[in-house]
Amino acid sequence: MEAPSSTSSSSLLAAPAGGVNEPEHWRSRPLHGITSVIGVGLVFLLALELGAQFGFTYISRIQARIARERQQALQLRAAKDGNATMLLVGNSLLLDGVDFPRLQRELASKMYLGRYVIENTSYLDWYYGLHSLFRQHSRPRYVVLVLSPRQLVSDQTNGEYSAYYLWSFRDTWRPVVPRISVAPQRPIICWPILAHGWAVDPRFANGCCNS
Repeated sequence: MEAPSSTSSSSLLAAPAGGVNEPEHWRSRPLHGITSVIGVGLVFLLALELGAQFGFTYISRIQARIARERQQALQLRAAKDGNATMLLVGNSLLLDGVDFPRLQRELASKMYLGRYVIENTSYLDWYYGLHSLFRQHSRPRYVVLVLSPRQLVSDQTNGEYSAYYLWSFRDTWRPVVPRISVAPQRPIICWPILAHGWAVDPRFANGCCNS
């Protein structure tokens, strides 16, 4: 019996040059699957982010108030209806310690008042927060910062909340600023009606914020 030659056996194992190959769309299926998974994941993350932003604003009563007061603060100019404007900013000391509706009524004939309260904030939060408001063309005639003495000299911030809702993006990259230091020529006025309140003329705000 004649044994098969090595040439003939190897030719049986080798695929013919013009033979049937694996379809092209079969080879591309794994890539399409990975792309689809990544796409679905990105859409899911985007939906979560948008839902967190819009849902948090509308669901949270506190956040809704903050958003409303911020918009009002951004619209303030030096005068409104013939009266000078004043923006009160601060934390829960302002929210709970000042009867704002009553203050508005008592000063209605002399001054238009706006308020912007974010709980758990200190000096550094408003250092950059006011910087952001002025950069976005908020121009109240006066600004009153309501903080306790300890909060005024604190080096703490409200963390990611302030970075996202109160500061400008560029300010999140700045180094921590030195403690407050007020030059004699800068008009810092203490208002007895507001405990530990500081009224700053916004015409000098750039000088104060860039010290």
